[in-house]
Amino acid sequence: GEERNHLPVVENAEQEYEKVRERSDKKERELKEVKAKMKKKELEERQARKSTEEFCNRVHMLEGEKAGLESELNSIDARRETWQRELKVEEQKLQKKKDQLKETPKVPADIDPQITKANKEVLKLQDENRQISQKKDK
Repeated sequence: GEERNHLPVVENAEQEYEKVRERSDKKERELKEVKAKMKKKELEERQARKSTEEFCNRVHMLEGEKAGLESELNSIDARRETWQRELKVEEQKLQKKKDQLKETPKVPADIDPQITKANKEVLKLQDENRQISQKKDK
């Protein structure tokens, strides 16, 4: 009769063991899941850090390009200012010449016919002079 009394105790112990084992397996699975999630998070963080680093590098590079372009722009502005000063000087010289041209007396439009008429008169007078001299000589 004593063996029968031990049997339920053993069965109970085995059932307890199974329950503990199931709980342990369940915890083991949960632990694996948590570890997997942690690994995934670490990977995401690494990628995020890498992306951030790449982004920062790109920003740094673009800032460098921007500085270069601004310097080029300043150089162009300086040249443009020089050209504008030179242009102003040239415009002033041109204006001076225009003003001088305005001051010089204009030749009247009908001067040519007057010159021609005067020349004819001179020739006529010279001719008359010659004739008079010839008469005197005779």
